[in-house]
Amino acid sequence: MAKRGAILITGAAGFFGSALGQRLFDAGERVVGLDVVKADGAPFPCVMQDVRDADAVEALCRSHGVERIMHAGGISGRSVRREDKLAPIAINVMGTAAVFEVARRLSARRVVLCSSGSVYGLCDDDRITEDSRLAPVNSYGASKVASEAILHAFAAESGIDGVALRIFQAYGPFRRTGCNIRTMVEAAIEGKTAQITYRPDARCQFVYIDDVVDALKAALFVERPTQRIYNVTGGTSLTLAETAAIARQVLPNLSVEFGDNPLSREYCLREVDISVAARDLGYRPKVSLADGIAAYAQRMRARGSLRP
Repeated sequence: MAKRGAILITGAAGFFGSALGQRLFDAGERVVGLDVVKADGAPFPCVMQDVRDADAVEALCRSHGVERIMHAGGISGRSVRREDKLAPIAINVMGTAAVFEVARRLSARRVVLCSSGSVYGLCDDDRITEDSRLAPVNSYGASKVASEAILHAFAAESGIDGVALRIFQAYGPFRRTGCNIRTMVEAAIEGKTAQITYRPDARCQFVYIDDVVDALKAALFVERPTQRIYNVTGGTSLTLAETAAIARQVLPNLSVEFGDNPLSREYCLREVDISVAARDLGYRPKVSLADGIAAYAQRMRARGSLRP
């Protein structure tokens, strides 16, 4: 059997990229990473490079024999650089365009795009499927809608095999950006009250990082996906009040105070359907919210530091 080509991970120093890279490396895959910051501790080669420089990315891919690309580089959430409305457009959209152009030049076997549940915005469907209305309410969500459009365009025009995963609120060790679960875990460990700025009835679709990695890995290698877009969640829609109640099962001393942040309106989606990801990718979340919070807290305590 011919040896498989290498896999490029953009955003290799980030939450998704570092976790997937470690999993692939441990499985014996050849991995090369790219990020604008140093990927400390990565067990595979990782270069500091702007993903928007298509020529440089192409040269990197050719030098390592890259066949597949997982694109997680860019602005990684709606809370990141929120006041800079142009940043998600300039970085996410142009970065995605460069990745797909590189894939076209290389005739890459697969590109997996990390999209987001933010594309749905204020969609009021009782059950969110991949065909539900896209109604982003911030420039980050809009950048992911545009990135998905780039995927569709390159697939139609150049035959690029691309798949996008609409990943919802991921949590777990080494997440650096804002996270309500991390706020709760840190507060419980420190014996403080968790200050959650959002309303208790704001809804979230949490998913543990190990489950996200399962979905990303499957998307990289699945033989014949029947569509381009897949929802990835932990399988349950919960209010933040319900989330705190589950967290108290494993963190009995947890105390939470909620606020009335007007951005709570962004967290309103009801159930999210992941049946298509189950059918095509074999994706079924394995980590319950209680088990994920317990594992997260254990890792924080073991590190001796609450920060990534």
